[in-house]
Amino acid sequence: MRPWRWTGAMDGGAVWAITLVGSLILVEMAHRHEVTS
Repeated sequence: MRPWRWTGAMDGGAVWAITLVGSLILVEMAHRHEVTS
């Protein structure tokens, strides 16, 4: 289980996709929390 050692499309695409999606979700949750409260 060492995803950072994968090569090819997984190395560039998957890591960036997970990072970007995770960041967007965190920002969205924080924004909604501020608006509702």
